[in-house]
This record gives sequence, structure tokens and C-alpha cells, in this order.
Amino acid sequence: MVGIETAEYLITQQKNVTIVEMREDVGIDMQASAKYFSFKTLDENNVRILRNTKVKEINSTCVVCSEPDGDFELHGFDTTVMAIGSRSYNPLEDKLRDFFIEYHEINAAPLTYLICGWQQQV
Repeated sequence: MVGIETAEYLITQQKNVTIVEMREDVGIDMQASAKYFSFKTLDENNVRILRNTKVKEINSTCVVCSEPDGDFELHGFDTTVMAIGSRSYNPLEDKLRDFFIEYHEINAAPLTYLICGWQQQV
């Protein structure tokens, strides 16, 4: 999702954008309607999406990529952005579980907000 949103931002800066995705599906963590409109914007702005492709190397002259048919180079970039995913940071989760406090995650990453509820007996 962050990579797709970054691509949309770069379009507003009049940049030509290429997305390199190591999986077949792009934007797997996006909600369906957001994905629809994001991909509509990407398509309207001729964003190139390379699926099943891995970045092997970024150097001063090119980006070296690998796909099932072999390696190739991408040239002509002035900016490279890496959106490599994120993981939830939730240091309170174990403490809440230890005290049997019910909680609900609001956002999965990079920072998780929790809504906690407990009752105090009088």
C-alpha cells in the first residue's frame, strides 16, 4: 500500500514511475475500493508495473532486476524509492494479555493503536 501511495505522489510531481513487485499481485494489503482508484490513477498515468520481479542491485547507473526469464537492467531513473513492507510494533500486547485485558488493534503497522477496556470491581 505504501509503495502504491508513493507512486501516486510521484505522479503528482510529474515523475515517470515504474513499480517493481516481487509477487504477481500488487497492493495486496489495500482495501478494494482504494485499490481500484489507485490502479485507475496508475493506469491513466502510464505507470509501468513489473510483476514477479525482484530488485537484485541498485547502483549509480541502473537497477538490476531478476524475473523468471532472467536478469535485466532498468535505466534512466533520478530517484529510487523502496517500499519493503512493515511490521507491527506493539510492546503492550504481551502485558495486556498477561492481565487478561481485552484489546482490539486499530492499525496493523508500523505502530499499532490499541483500544483497551477493563472493569474494576468495587
